[in-house]
Parts: sequence; structure tokens; C-alpha cells
Amino acid sequence: VSPNQIKTVIKKLKTSKANGSGPVNNIILKSTIDTICIPLSHLFNFILLKGVFPDSWKLAHVIPLFKKGRRHIRSNYRPISLLNNISKIFEKLVHKHLLSYFTENNLI
Repeated sequence: VSPNQIKTVIKKLKTSKANGSGPVNNIILKSTIDTICIPLSHLFNFILLKGVFPDSWKLAHVIPLFKKGRRHIRSNYRPISLLNNISKIFEKLVHKHLLSYFTENNLI
């Protein structure tokens, strides 16, 4: 995974979305884009090399999101899962690589 690939994904992140389970939100990622891409590249490539996904990235914070109607009725809420923002970048990059591989090899 190259720093430029990471930069492309970070540029597309929405800053209006809720923060994930980690300490780094999308605003911080975008404001540090030129500094953070190389360390993230090293981290992501190490994860791929070792084949171990960090345990903290496997956790989601599930919160109720109000849909409509009366707020005291439980069925008027739906659950959303907030994931670690760094793990979402990693997952998007892995998805892109897998999709490219499967497409090039006529597997999908």
C-alpha cells in the first residue's frame, strides 16, 4: 500500500460523519494528510505482511440513531456501528486491491 493510495482515500473522507471508535477523526486525518500517509503506509504494509488485524480495530461502538416519531419508543431507533477511522481506510484499500485482482483475473 503506497502513501499516494492512502492520500487518495483520505481526501475522499467525509468530515461530517460521526467519529469512529478511535481517537483520530476525519478532520485530523485530512489536516495531517501530508505527514500521516507514510507512517500509515508502513503500518498497513506491516499488517498485510504479518496477516494480523489489530484487535482494537475489530471493535465497533453501536449507538442508537433516531429515525422518526416519538423519541420514547424503542422501535423508532436503528443501530449504527462506529468503526475506527484508520481501520476504515485500511479496509477501503484492501477492498480496492481485491476488487482489482478479481476483475483482472475474471473471477467476478
